[in-house]
Amino acid sequence: MKRSKKIKGVTLALANQKGGVGKSVSSTNLCCAFANLGLKVLLVDADYQGNSSAQIGIKQQAIDLEKTISVAFFEQKAAESIWLKTKFDNVYAVGADQDFSEFNNSFLAQPGSHGIMRDWLIKAREEFDIIVIDTHPSLDLTFTNVMVAADYYVLPLFAEADSLDALRVMFKNVKMIKDKLNPTLHVLGCFVTKYDKSITVHRMFLEAIEKLGKQVGMPLLGTVPFSKAVPTSCAMENPIVHGQSKLPISEAYTRLAKLILPELKLNRRGRSPNTPALDKDTLKRFRKELGDTPSLEKMPVPSLVLEEEMHGL
Repeated sequence: MKRSKKIKGVTLALANQKGGVGKSVSSTNLCCAFANLGLKVLLVDADYQGNSSAQIGIKQQAIDLEKTISVAFFEQKAAESIWLKTKFDNVYAVGADQDFSEFNNSFLAQPGSHGIMRDWLIKAREEFDIIVIDTHPSLDLTFTNVMVAADYYVLPLFAEADSLDALRVMFKNVKMIKDKLNPTLHVLGCFVTKYDKSITVHRMFLEAIEKLGKQVGMPLLGTVPFSKAVPTSCAMENPIVHGQSKLPISEAYTRLAKLILPELKLNRRGRSPNTPALDKDTLKRFRKELGDTPSLEKMPVPSLVLEEEMHGL
């Protein structure tokens, strides 16, 4: 496939400090969607759980070859010696393992530790059109490194008010990172995962989050529908966008990639340097607008939803 020449070396992070919102599934499927659009893509799994590197099929290979992100940082290996070619055209990946959980303790006291990943990715920026970083749900040195390295970030959300509580705290941290370490960091917006339009609460949440997003500077980019095909695709190490391109969830990720792509411009001068801000009063109004609907985690849900939660979503 002919590669696109529109962008080069852009880094996009997927972030949300609440687990279970679909960061790993979204990371792998967006990588495949970007590759289908002609981009050469690098997936960086910055979550020691290694879900995205497993889902894209290189986790065990990376561990066996000692080419994981933890080996790279602890043994000072260059990025180009670590990334692996996946079975998907134009998609490469850096795998993660449990050893990466030691990153914070190992580097916290090191001068300039916040910029380790940014500096490590310099060569990758020259080699790839886009670098997609999957994050883990914790506000620590790893998260800071990802946001310092990133040009842009997007926010997967689950259709419940509780998922915004984590964002409120995360935005405070992102603002500090942006103010002091990465002034050109730019939020592109949010998208709702595992969305089911037949569920009233989901429809109410979507309407409310679109309104809220306009108020706080967090545009709604769209929805990704619930799909019972996700657990199988994860187990088979074959992202849905690649293996089942006609499914609604695949089409949703492709639309999302096409929507994001024009925004990935390294020259961000003159663009709104926004960091969304959510305070407790804003969240109270949001919950009131939803009618004080209880969290979906506390409501009866189909067994298939629980099955998806068991597969690293």
